Amino acid sequence: MAPPLSPCHTHVKNATQHPGLVLLEGKQKWHIKAQIEEDKQHAKDVHIAQEANLQHGIDCITSIEAAMEVEQGIQVTAKAKPVKPCARLVKKKTDRVGAASELTSRSPPVPPAPAQSQGGIKGQDTGDLCEGDVEAVRNEAQ
Repeated sequence: MAPPLSPCHTHVKNATQHPGLVLLEGKQKWHIKAQIEEDKQHAKDVHIAQEANLQHGIDCITSIEAAMEVEQGIQVTAKAKPVKPCARLVKKKTDRVGAASELTSRSPPVPPAPAQSQGGIKGQDTGDLCEGDVEAVRNEAQ
């Protein structure tokens, strides 16, 4: 058997509303001539006030820009020219000690040669020349 048809239910909000209320919401209320003139005058006053506020803002910005131009003009004219340094010769020291220190600072340190006695050291050939001996021979030749 088919279930019984449910009765028509009205939405809770619509239960207390008048059916012609929808038509009344869309209508504009009637005004008398005095009210219409008052509304027009009010709209005109609002428009004039907005234009006055806009003009006041433009005047403020113009005065700020003018002050900035004056300030920038003062900064440009009062700015001192930079002094350019003159080129000068720099004398470099060519000490033998300074040159030697540069060479030794770049190259790895060389341990000093052991001192040789007149008789020589056992196991070492006295005929070989060390680096120190080669420098001594060069100095004597000059």
